[in-house]
Amino acid sequence: MDPSDSLLEEEPKKKENQVSFASTGDVHSHYLVMNIDRGIKNKKKMINTEIARKHYNMYKKLKPIMIISLIILVCITFFERPAWCIDNPEITYPLNCDTSSDFRTGKYASSNIPKLPPLVTHIIEIILLLILLGFTLWKRYFKVHSRTTLWFERVQIIMTFFSIVDIFVVMIISPVTTYKYPYVAAFFRPFYLCVLVRQIRDNWLRFLYVIIDSFQMIIFIALFILYFAWLGGRIF
Repeated sequence: MDPSDSLLEEEPKKKENQVSFASTGDVHSHYLVMNIDRGIKNKKKMINTEIARKHYNMYKKLKPIMIISLIILVCITFFERPAWCIDNPEITYPLNCDTSSDFRTGKYASSNIPKLPPLVTHIIEIILLLILLGFTLWKRYFKVHSRTTLWFERVQIIMTFFSIVDIFVVMIISPVTTYKYPYVAAFFRPFYLCVLVRQIRDNWLRFLYVIIDSFQMIIFIALFILYFAWLGGRIF
Protein backbone atom coordinates (compact mmCIF):
# COMPACT_ATOMS: atom_id res chain seq x y z
CA MET A 1 0.00 0.00 0.00
CA ASP A 2 1.32 3.42 -0.94
CA PRO A 3 2.07 5.62 2.14
CA SER A 4 0.59 8.58 0.31
CA ASP A 5 -2.77 6.77 0.21
CA SER A 6 -2.83 6.52 4.02
CA LEU A 7 -2.03 10.23 4.30
CA LEU A 8 -4.86 11.02 1.93
CA GLU A 9 -7.20 8.93 4.07
CA GLU A 10 -6.13 10.70 7.27
CA GLU A 11 -6.78 14.21 5.90
CA PRO A 12 -10.58 13.72 5.53
CA LYS A 13 -10.67 12.21 9.03
CA LYS A 14 -8.95 15.28 10.49
CA LYS A 15 -11.36 17.59 8.70
CA GLU A 16 -14.29 15.45 9.82
CA ASN A 17 -13.12 15.64 13.46
CA GLN A 18 -12.71 19.40 13.22
CA VAL A 19 -16.21 19.80 11.78
CA SER A 20 -17.75 17.55 14.42
CA PHE A 21 -15.94 19.45 17.18
CA ALA A 22 -17.14 22.80 15.86
CA SER A 23 -20.71 21.62 15.40
CA THR A 24 -21.13 20.09 18.85
CA GLY A 25 -22.28 23.41 20.30
CA ASP A 26 -20.09 22.92 23.37
CA VAL A 27 -19.83 26.40 24.84
CA HIS A 28 -16.85 25.61 27.09
CA SER A 29 -14.79 24.13 24.24
CA HIS A 30 -15.64 27.02 21.97
CA TYR A 31 -14.72 29.50 24.71
CA LEU A 32 -11.39 27.74 25.35
CA VAL A 33 -10.45 27.73 21.66
CA MET A 34 -11.47 31.38 21.40
CA ASN A 35 -9.20 32.35 24.32
CA ILE A 36 -6.26 30.40 22.87
CA ASP A 37 -6.72 32.12 19.53
CA ARG A 38 -7.01 35.48 21.26
CA GLY A 39 -3.78 34.89 23.18
CA ILE A 40 -1.91 34.11 19.95
CA LYS A 41 -3.34 37.20 18.28
CA ASN A 42 -2.50 39.42 21.25
CA LYS A 43 1.12 38.31 21.08
CA LYS A 44 1.21 39.20 17.39
CA LYS A 45 -0.33 42.62 18.09
CA MET A 46 2.55 43.77 20.31
CA ILE A 47 4.85 46.29 18.61
CA ASN A 48 8.32 44.77 18.55
CA THR A 49 10.53 47.80 19.08
CA GLU A 50 12.71 48.96 21.95
CA ILE A 51 10.56 52.06 22.62
CA ALA A 52 7.38 49.97 22.57
CA ARG A 53 8.84 47.51 25.09
CA LYS A 54 9.79 50.41 27.41
CA HIS A 55 6.27 51.79 27.19
CA TYR A 56 4.82 48.35 27.89
CA ASN A 57 7.02 47.78 30.94
CA MET A 58 6.16 51.22 32.31
CA TYR A 59 2.47 50.55 31.62
CA LYS A 60 2.60 47.32 33.65
CA LYS A 61 4.29 49.09 36.57
CA LEU A 62 1.73 51.91 36.66
CA LYS A 63 -1.32 49.75 35.91
CA PRO A 64 -2.31 49.58 39.64
CA ILE A 65 -3.04 53.31 39.40
CA MET A 66 -5.57 52.58 36.68
CA ILE A 67 -7.17 49.80 38.73
CA ILE A 68 -7.43 52.02 41.82
CA SER A 69 -8.88 54.85 39.73
CA LEU A 70 -11.51 52.53 38.28
CA ILE A 71 -12.49 51.27 41.73
CA ILE A 72 -12.76 54.82 43.10
CA LEU A 73 -14.84 55.90 40.09
CA VAL A 74 -17.34 53.11 40.72
CA CYS A 75 -17.38 53.59 44.50
CA ILE A 76 -17.68 57.38 44.40
CA THR A 77 -21.43 56.91 44.09
CA PHE A 78 -21.55 55.74 47.70
CA PHE A 79 -19.73 58.83 49.01
CA GLU A 80 -21.39 61.65 47.08
CA ARG A 81 -24.59 63.34 48.09
CA PRO A 82 -27.66 61.90 46.38
CA ALA A 83 -29.27 63.90 43.62
CA TRP A 84 -32.58 64.11 45.47
CA CYS A 85 -31.13 66.12 48.35
CA ILE A 86 -28.86 68.66 46.66
CA ASP A 87 -30.35 72.09 47.37
CA ASN A 88 -33.77 70.56 47.83
CA PRO A 89 -35.87 72.87 50.03
CA GLU A 90 -38.43 70.15 50.64
CA ILE A 91 -35.95 68.15 52.74
CA THR A 92 -35.56 69.82 56.11
CA TYR A 93 -34.04 66.96 58.09
CA PRO A 94 -30.29 67.86 58.14
CA LEU A 95 -29.09 64.37 58.98
CA ASN A 96 -29.71 63.26 55.38
CA CYS A 97 -28.14 65.96 53.23
CA ASP A 98 -25.99 68.20 55.39
CA THR A 99 -22.24 68.20 54.52
CA SER A 100 -20.94 70.03 57.55
CA SER A 101 -18.01 68.71 59.55
CA ASP A 102 -20.17 67.90 62.54
CA PHE A 103 -19.97 64.22 63.48
CA ARG A 104 -23.72 63.78 63.63
CA THR A 105 -24.53 65.49 60.33
CA GLY A 106 -21.32 64.94 58.33
CA LYS A 107 -22.01 61.24 57.79
CA TYR A 108 -24.81 59.15 56.45
CA ALA A 109 -27.10 58.05 59.25
CA SER A 110 -27.32 54.39 58.23
CA SER A 111 -23.67 53.61 57.41
CA ASN A 112 -21.52 56.43 58.89
CA ILE A 113 -19.96 56.96 55.45
CA PRO A 114 -18.67 60.55 55.19
CA LYS A 115 -20.63 62.83 52.88
CA LEU A 116 -18.48 64.75 50.42
CA PRO A 117 -19.50 68.12 48.96
CA PRO A 118 -20.61 67.95 45.29
CA LEU A 119 -17.70 70.13 44.13
CA VAL A 120 -15.17 67.70 45.61
CA THR A 121 -16.77 64.64 44.00
CA HIS A 122 -16.99 66.44 40.64
CA ILE A 123 -13.29 67.31 40.64
CA ILE A 124 -12.31 63.80 41.73
CA GLU A 125 -14.43 62.26 38.99
CA ILE A 126 -12.91 64.45 36.27
CA ILE A 127 -9.38 63.50 37.39
CA LEU A 128 -10.28 59.79 37.44
CA LEU A 129 -11.84 59.93 33.97
CA LEU A 130 -8.73 61.58 32.53
CA ILE A 131 -6.46 59.00 34.19
CA LEU A 132 -8.46 56.10 32.74
CA LEU A 133 -8.52 57.67 29.29
CA GLY A 134 -4.78 58.31 29.46
CA PHE A 135 -4.06 54.66 30.20
CA THR A 136 -6.28 53.58 27.31
CA LEU A 137 -4.57 55.92 24.83
CA TRP A 138 -1.18 54.84 26.16
CA LYS A 139 -1.69 51.39 24.65
CA ARG A 140 -1.21 52.86 21.19
CA TYR A 141 2.54 53.12 21.85
CA PHE A 142 3.11 49.39 22.33
CA LYS A 143 0.12 47.58 20.84
CA VAL A 144 -1.42 47.33 17.37
CA HIS A 145 -5.14 47.87 17.79
CA SER A 146 -7.67 45.57 16.22
CA ARG A 147 -11.11 46.63 15.09
CA THR A 148 -12.62 45.57 18.42
CA THR A 149 -10.10 47.38 20.61
CA LEU A 150 -10.48 50.53 18.49
CA TRP A 151 -14.23 50.33 18.97
CA PHE A 152 -13.89 50.08 22.75
CA GLU A 153 -11.39 52.94 22.74
CA ARG A 154 -13.80 55.18 20.84
CA VAL A 155 -16.62 54.23 23.18
CA GLN A 156 -14.50 55.26 26.17
CA ILE A 157 -13.53 58.55 24.51
CA ILE A 158 -17.18 59.36 23.83
CA MET A 159 -18.25 58.45 27.37
CA THR A 160 -15.41 60.49 28.86
CA PHE A 161 -16.23 63.52 26.72
CA PHE A 162 -19.93 63.54 27.58
CA SER A 163 -19.23 62.82 31.26
CA ILE A 164 -16.78 65.71 31.63
CA VAL A 165 -19.09 68.07 29.72
CA ASP A 166 -21.98 67.03 31.94
CA ILE A 167 -19.95 67.63 35.11
CA PHE A 168 -18.78 71.05 33.92
CA VAL A 169 -22.34 72.00 33.02
CA VAL A 170 -23.48 71.06 36.52
CA MET A 171 -20.60 72.97 38.12
CA ILE A 172 -21.30 76.12 36.06
CA ILE A 173 -25.09 76.34 35.85
CA SER A 174 -26.19 74.50 39.00
CA PRO A 175 -26.45 77.71 41.09
CA VAL A 176 -29.06 79.16 38.72
CA THR A 177 -30.88 76.04 37.44
CA THR A 178 -32.52 72.91 38.78
CA TYR A 179 -29.98 70.64 37.02
CA LYS A 180 -27.67 70.07 39.97
CA TYR A 181 -26.47 66.48 39.50
CA PRO A 182 -24.44 64.96 36.59
CA TYR A 183 -26.90 62.25 35.61
CA VAL A 184 -25.08 61.44 32.35
CA ALA A 185 -21.72 60.93 34.07
CA ALA A 186 -23.32 58.82 36.80
CA PHE A 187 -25.07 56.69 34.17
CA PHE A 188 -21.78 55.94 32.38
CA ARG A 189 -19.86 54.86 35.51
CA PRO A 190 -20.78 51.12 35.41
CA PHE A 191 -20.00 50.93 31.70
CA TYR A 192 -16.33 51.73 32.35
CA LEU A 193 -16.06 48.31 34.00
CA CYS A 194 -17.29 46.63 30.81
CA VAL A 195 -15.02 48.73 28.58
CA LEU A 196 -11.83 48.45 30.65
CA VAL A 197 -12.10 45.01 32.32
CA ARG A 198 -11.71 42.24 29.77
CA GLN A 199 -12.89 39.53 32.17
CA ILE A 200 -16.30 41.17 32.43
CA ARG A 201 -16.58 41.41 28.64
CA ASP A 202 -15.53 37.77 28.29
CA ASN A 203 -18.13 36.62 30.80
CA TRP A 204 -20.85 38.53 28.97
CA LEU A 205 -19.70 36.91 25.72
CA ARG A 206 -19.71 33.51 27.39
CA PHE A 207 -23.26 34.05 28.68
CA LEU A 208 -24.26 35.04 25.15
CA TYR A 209 -22.87 31.78 23.78
CA VAL A 210 -24.77 29.86 26.47
CA ILE A 211 -28.01 31.62 25.54
CA ILE A 212 -27.49 30.92 21.84
CA ASP A 213 -26.57 27.29 22.55
CA SER A 214 -29.67 26.83 24.77
CA PHE A 215 -32.07 28.82 22.61
CA GLN A 216 -34.02 25.75 21.45
CA MET A 217 -34.55 24.63 25.05
CA ILE A 218 -35.66 28.16 26.02
CA ILE A 219 -38.26 28.14 23.23
CA PHE A 220 -39.45 24.67 24.28
CA ILE A 221 -39.86 25.71 27.94
CA ALA A 222 -41.69 28.92 26.93
CA LEU A 223 -44.09 27.00 24.66
CA PHE A 224 -44.56 24.38 27.38
CA ILE A 225 -45.56 27.04 29.93
CA LEU A 226 -47.84 28.85 27.46
CA TYR A 227 -49.54 25.62 26.42
CA PHE A 228 -50.34 24.48 29.95
CA ALA A 229 -51.40 28.02 30.91
CA TRP A 230 -53.85 27.98 27.99
CA LEU A 231 -54.95 24.45 28.85
CA GLY A 232 -55.56 25.40 32.48
CA GLY A 233 -57.60 28.40 31.36
CA ARG A 234 -59.74 26.20 29.10
CA ILE A 235 -60.33 23.50 31.68
CA PHE A 236 -60.82 25.61 34.81
